Amino acid sequence: MVEAAKAIAPFELTAMSAVAGAVSDEIKAHLVAEGFDLALVNNGGDIAAYSALDETISIGTADPRGGLKGPALKIKGPFELGIATSGLGGRSHTKGCAESVTVIALSAAIADAAATFVCNATFIPSPLIKGALSEALDPETDIAGEAVTVEVGALTPVEISSALQKGLANALDLKQRGLITDAVITVKGLTASTFGPGSKIIMEERYADQKDRDGC
Repeated sequence: MVEAAKAIAPFELTAMSAVAGAVSDEIKAHLVAEGFDLALVNNGGDIAAYSALDETISIGTADPRGGLKGPALKIKGPFELGIATSGLGGRSHTKGCAESVTVIALSAAIADAAATFVCNATFIPSPLIKGALSEALDPETDIAGEAVTVEVGALTPVEISSALQKGLANALDLKQRGLITDAVITVKGLTASTFGPGSKIIMEERYADQKDRDGC
C-alpha cells in the first residue's frame, strides 16, 4: 500500500488510498499460487485480475453510486493487471467532481491509488460544488483537515470540460511514466480517456450493463 501511494503521488496520497486494491492483489496472488488459470478478485470495485487463457473478458465501469453505467473494457488474455474505480459517492472520499475514474495498471494497488489521485485532480472551483472537511463526514478519516467533495450541481459545459481535461492531463502523465496502462474519466455523463490505437485493452462505446454482441 505504501509503495503504491508513493509511486503515484508521495506527497498527496496516504497508504489507505491503495488498501482495497492491495487486498485484491494478495488474494489473487494466493489463487494463482494454488494453480488457478483464471482469477478475478473484486474488492468493492478494486479488481485484481489474472488469466493464463487465450480468451477475452469484459469488465464494466460504472458510477460508484450505482447510477450511471459506463463503457465496458474488453481484455484479451493472457494478462495480469489491476482495475480500480474512484468517484463521488464511493466508499472513500474524493476531492474531485468526477462521477467515476477507472484506472487499469499492472496491480490493483497501483490502480487504486492512481484512481484516487486522478479523481482528486478533476476538482474545479465552482459555486456549484459543495465540500466539507473530511473529519466532519468520517471521524476516523486518514485525511483530516482536508476538504472533500459532497455534492456537484449542474456544471456548465465549460466546467465539465475543464474537470475532464484536468483529470486527463494527470492520467496521461501517469501513463507516460509507465505507472498505469489506461484510464477512463466521467464527469456529468461525459467521458475522456487515455485509450489510443496502441492500447492493449479495448474500450467499447456501450454501457456496462448491456450484453456482449455475441450474446454472452
